[in-house]
Amino acid sequence: MKLQTALGPLLLQELKEKYWGKKSVVLVAKQGNPLGGLLSLEEVETRLNDGCATLTRLSVIAPTGSKLPHDALYHRQAGPSWAPEFLKKSALHELLAQGHSFVMHNMTHITPRVAELVADIEAHFPDFAADVHLYVSPRKGSTGYRAHKDEPQHKIYLQVVGSTSWRVFSGTHAKKALTEEETREHLQVNFEATLTPGSVLYMPPGVFHQASNPEGPRLSVSIPIAPRNEGVVPVDRHHVPLAQLMRGS
Repeated sequence: MKLQTALGPLLLQELKEKYWGKKSVVLVAKQGNPLGGLLSLEEVETRLNDGCATLTRLSVIAPTGSKLPHDALYHRQAGPSWAPEFLKKSALHELLAQGHSFVMHNMTHITPRVAELVADIEAHFPDFAADVHLYVSPRKGSTGYRAHKDEPQHKIYLQVVGSTSWRVFSGTHAKKALTEEETREHLQVNFEATLTPGSVLYMPPGVFHQASNPEGPRLSVSIPIAPRNEGVVPVDRHHVPLAQLMRGS
């Protein structure tokens, strides 16, 4: 999928103007869902269960609005093993059923369509590197992070399934994540929006924000974009067509 397709009616040039001007912008889809073909729940479920979740960082959001500790989700073997560390999937299943949200990091390879989108973003912003994080809330009113800011990355959020309610704040604070009391004391709500399937939100670095899903389950794609460090080459996201190669042999 190309970036302009994902943006829907939001023109790429307008996004670039907001990007370089470091101004947030939200576009709530009114009709249709240009992101409908980007990623399905079934594809996320496959990745969650295929063992690759052990190789990437999977985080579960606690009721406190922070991440659960690593050892709550992963077990590291004390001795030699075919699986030195593995995801505690039974425990994860129980947590999700109880209303916890989870985040799958480093998912730029999850489908060829997602890989194409990230490659197209990096082509439009050649000095920057992009990644993909999947935010999944299986239950209505699942857990969410406290008000927080991300630095140094810009963020593009794509709403794929369900809806996400956003509060984007103005104001600053030295801490990266704030309690509810600190949020009320130091920040002001800049705008609120409910992203429906096909909606897009862009935020520059350092903007405090908070997301929730009061209306039902949701799947959101978060794309952080940050300056590429010196000596770092772009990730090769080429799709290897194994079945086609074997059929043609």
